[in-house]
Amino acid sequence: MKRIPRILAGVAVTVSLGLLASACSSQPDAARVDGTSINSSALDAELSSLSSNKAYIAAVDKASASSGEQVSGSVHGTYNSLWTAHVLTGAVTAAAVGHYLDAHGLSPDRYDLVVAGAVEAADYGPYWQGFPASYRQTLAVRTADLARLGPPALPAKELEAAYKQLSGYLYLEVCARAPVFAPGGSSGKVDFASSLRQADAYAASVAAGRSSTAAGGGAPVECYTPTQLAAQPDAFASAVETLPVGTRARVVRTSGGYEVVVVTHRTPIRLDRTLRDTIEAVVASNSGGSFPRLDAVLAAAKVAINPEYGSWQGSASHGYQVAPPSTPAS
Repeated sequence: MKRIPRILAGVAVTVSLGLLASACSSQPDAARVDGTSINSSALDAELSSLSSNKAYIAAVDKASASSGEQVSGSVHGTYNSLWTAHVLTGAVTAAAVGHYLDAHGLSPDRYDLVVAGAVEAADYGPYWQGFPASYRQTLAVRTADLARLGPPALPAKELEAAYKQLSGYLYLEVCARAPVFAPGGSSGKVDFASSLRQADAYAASVAAGRSSTAAGGGAPVECYTPTQLAAQPDAFASAVETLPVGTRARVVRTSGGYEVVVVTHRTPIRLDRTLRDTIEAVVASNSGGSFPRLDAVLAAAKVAINPEYGSWQGSASHGYQVAPPSTPAS
């Protein structure tokens, strides 16, 4: 379910930051949605945040290679107008959906957001941690919004297959202990080899079921939601995500020596209605297929696009998106 959008794909409903600005902003509007401004500086900030994830952008460029389009524009430091329109589509869509949910008392609760964060982390895979923490949080909010809106239902077998594919990454909370073994040394020489031996010995004690009596066994247990874990160092987060509970450990090098990561508890997310709706929202987003309730919300929204960025086009039967200017500047 890896989300690697082609630049020429349809509506990108989840690639957006919180771009809403006050009506008194001095920045020109990139768009207005139901009277609320999405200003150009906020759009630029989102484009910059996306571009900071080099691995993700490389994957987007590779996926779009056949069309000859790239994320970057022809002038250094600019963006291709198709990519800009793609991202602005996401911002407009997110604003319209947010307004609708607020007006109808359907905004997601904390559990919805935790589930959405877990599904997004699993869906983006290795690209997820490359996004800024604030961006990951916003992606979770937008996906939770779509789930609350009511995505098209998947056939039971497809839903079960998607859940099975993601289930190893879907949890409400995961807890881990990570004792650190600092290097020894004398006369100004740091001995990392000694700390590695201690770390390896502790990891072996975990595998043998003796970690509680080994040196380092008293290290505190810390617990994380998927979003909180994504903010941790990559090596630590990867270990916590992939280790089984209690029976194995992973030695991770840090600036202060070696830490031994041991997962002590994981609370899985069951396939309840919230998770079902969230998976279905992500599948609908990735496929670009029919999403009638979303189309109805966008059809009712009052959307105005700054001509510099293009125009709002589409229909309730074919979806909506920002179409770039007919003679785009990149």
